[in-house]
Amino acid sequence: MDDRIIKILAIDDNQDNLISLKALLKDVFPKASVFAALTGEKGLELAAAEDPDVILLDIIMQGMDGFEVCRRLKTDDKLREIPVVFVTAIKGDKESRILALESGAEAFVTKPIDESELNAQIRAMLKIKAANIQKSNENERLAGLVEEKTFELRKAHLATLDLLEDLKRENEARKKQEEKLKYMSFHDHLTGLYNRRYFEEELIRLDTGKNLPMTIVMGDINGLKLVNDSFGHVVGDKLLKEVANAIKQECRADDLIARLGGDEFVIILPETDAFESEQIIKNIKKRLTNNNASVIDISISFGYEIKKNKEENIQEIVIKAEDSMYQYKLYECKSLRSKTIDVIMNALIEKSSRELMHSKRVSTICETIAIKLNFEKEYVNQIRIAGLVHDIGKIGINENILNKPQRLDNEEWEVMKKHPEAGWRILHSVIEFSELAEFVLSHHERWDGLGYPRALKGDEIAIEARIIAIADSYDAMTSDRSYRKGISEDEAKNEIRRCSGTQFDPEIVKVFIEKVLGKEPIN
Repeated sequence: MDDRIIKILAIDDNQDNLISLKALLKDVFPKASVFAALTGEKGLELAAAEDPDVILLDIIMQGMDGFEVCRRLKTDDKLREIPVVFVTAIKGDKESRILALESGAEAFVTKPIDESELNAQIRAMLKIKAANIQKSNENERLAGLVEEKTFELRKAHLATLDLLEDLKRENEARKKQEEKLKYMSFHDHLTGLYNRRYFEEELIRLDTGKNLPMTIVMGDINGLKLVNDSFGHVVGDKLLKEVANAIKQECRADDLIARLGGDEFVIILPETDAFESEQIIKNIKKRLTNNNASVIDISISFGYEIKKNKEENIQEIVIKAEDSMYQYKLYECKSLRSKTIDVIMNALIEKSSRELMHSKRVSTICETIAIKLNFEKEYVNQIRIAGLVHDIGKIGINENILNKPQRLDNEEWEVMKKHPEAGWRILHSVIEFSELAEFVLSHHERWDGLGYPRALKGDEIAIEARIIAIADSYDAMTSDRSYRKGISEDEAKNEIRRCSGTQFDPEIVKVFIEKVLGKEPIN
């Protein structure tokens, strides 16, 4: 037993008994703090206030008896671990002992109290109290561990749920990506139609007797490169989408439509004869003709071939359909491209209204110079047309630059300088304008080799381009611009003369000044 001060609470409704008990306890435990209560209620209050190590409790008391006090002690979470020793004169009373045990008491001491017995019981109770405290602390520790582990398990469970949710989202994203990749592997990214790979696989699958007669239709957009060069790939892509949409609108649910690449399309028409095939082609062309939203008239050449029996090779049918398409294309393409040139010139005029009058004046001057140079009639007409379309490449230049009210800055000027090359690409794609393309490409070259885009010099420059250079410069100088007034005819003539042999061909300058301006001034 250590020497620490122990606290003992004695509860008895007899004052004399309490005095005797306190005196006895002082003899046995001199350093003990002894508290006394004459009623059960007071005893409960002191127990709650002092937290004694042992409670000595009389059984028979006025008001609340010892059994009730004990029961209340043992049902209070803060007091239940305090050992209770009943002190009673009822020796051997079995019923009282049973009630005492039922109420939660730990021991009995009978009156008159034996000092040694009291000493032993209190020491035993102190051990019980210590054991109870240790047990309570252990229980608290275990409860804390359980709570901590429960928290960790709950946290781990939530983390697992989050992980499962992340895995679910990742799996869904992966499935969507796989579906997207699968879609992309079989579809054309621009039009949404099937691509060549899918067509080739499905062609084999559909090549069965039940699909006969099976028609293969090949289609090719006329002038797509010309459209791309003139209006840009955005307009060309829009045209491709419009064609794809028209084909989809006129084909049936079981028909297969694919874009083979570039400007080529293919349609597989199962169980379709020649009459039905021609009707579908006719309806597609009609839909494209009625498409008012398009910048230019859309034309597509179609050809088809029909597989009528199993013995025919499907690959040969495809080749024949393609040959048929190219035959139609040769017939249709020439007139369409010429029409497209007109559309491009009209589009340029819409972007910049002054281009119309400028082109007409340059054309007239070119024609007059050619006549004075004794060109044959055919070449006079050629230079007249070349002068008319010399700036066709400006169709690809932003109208903010074309119509800028101030002088162009260096960056804008570099953009503007690209228009001869753009004009060459446009005209070179049309057979009847291919020769003019070279004149348009070179009309900003200089006699001294300091021009653009190829820095050609002297006779390296086509004579037609040299004529356009003078006509273009003269009209530019004498015409009003938003940022300056045009100069007079004499001033322009002097400037042309000054640049003779450097910027301009001196022979053509002489003819222009003496024969064109001298005798027949241009109004």
